[in-house]
Amino acid sequence: MSNNHNMLLAGLSMMTAMLFISCGDGISGPTAPGSWYGWAVGEADASGGLVLRTSNGGVSWDRQISPAIGSVHLEDVHTVDSMCAWTVGFPSDGYGMIARTVDGGSSWQRLGEQGVIPFTGINAVHAFDRNTAWVIGDENTILHTTDAGENWISMSDPAYADFGYDDIYAYSANLIWIVGGDGNSGVILHSANGGSTWELQGSEFLLDSFPLINVSVVDDTTAWIVGHGHTVARTIDGGDTWELCVPDSLPRTSMSDDANGVVALPSGWVLVTMDYGKVYISENSGETWTKQDVPTAELLLGCCALDEQRTWAAAEAMNASGGCIIGTTNGGGVWGLQYSSGLTGVSSISIAGSQH
Repeated sequence: MSNNHNMLLAGLSMMTAMLFISCGDGISGPTAPGSWYGWAVGEADASGGLVLRTSNGGVSWDRQISPAIGSVHLEDVHTVDSMCAWTVGFPSDGYGMIARTVDGGSSWQRLGEQGVIPFTGINAVHAFDRNTAWVIGDENTILHTTDAGENWISMSDPAYADFGYDDIYAYSANLIWIVGGDGNSGVILHSANGGSTWELQGSEFLLDSFPLINVSVVDDTTAWIVGHGHTVARTIDGGDTWELCVPDSLPRTSMSDDANGVVALPSGWVLVTMDYGKVYISENSGETWTKQDVPTAELLLGCCALDEQRTWAAAEAMNASGGCIIGTTNGGGVWGLQYSSGLTGVSSISIAGSQH
């Protein structure tokens, strides 16, 4: 990855180059004009589950070690503000991992308890604020809290017991989308009443043999989903219909690479991250796509964007341990390698105020 990064920098002209400065680990990344706070999480190593914090948009990352998290693989993180973030991950001590910090990560508190939080993987979290959050996971797990995690309410419907969920987006207190699958096919669940009831969306053509991984919601009628086999699709009618928008006519088969992350903005700008370092940006709601030149060929997973110019993505290695964080501050003109590790993959990244 560092060789690719050096080649990228060498090819830049003085007129188009971004300003790069040294990160704490010796890797370079785009300079942040101001204090942009955020967290990234990922795999565990001998020091514990990976928790990284930035106060400058990824120019530098500091690792945080927490006894409350321990050596747990973390799947997702949602930054609320400069001091508060929620993270979720694999189970330990009899129940799935949910943790929160309200002091900038100086300390983390594990939330829930055995018997309340299922003994299963918790895969995603969407937090409205310091008190209100949704988490989803394997084995039809859907949980909601409004009191900072002191109490959790199960919002699962037994009718969907065969499904596990990979991502959730709560656009409002009432409007929620969840995506995942049953191991063979995908599932889209939608609620218009705060999770009191759920409806299945999507056609057999969209979902059969294609489990889903990530969802990004633009407004009350527009949402994007991505998943296995290069699947990229959107709805503009609240999920009544879904249209495939696969970039560059990539093959859509059950054996194709996965699309793992998506970020969509109201302007029609969309970012999609895929396996093997594939990143695509559309500026017209998926009508056309531009493939990005990024400094990694690893499995690109979670992504987030403050706007059309400032974007980040997390990655883990394909066939070995390790991972990285990449970012751009000029709409993809140049992507920089902000963080790299030969030991731990990075699953998710969230900058305060960003779209996921």
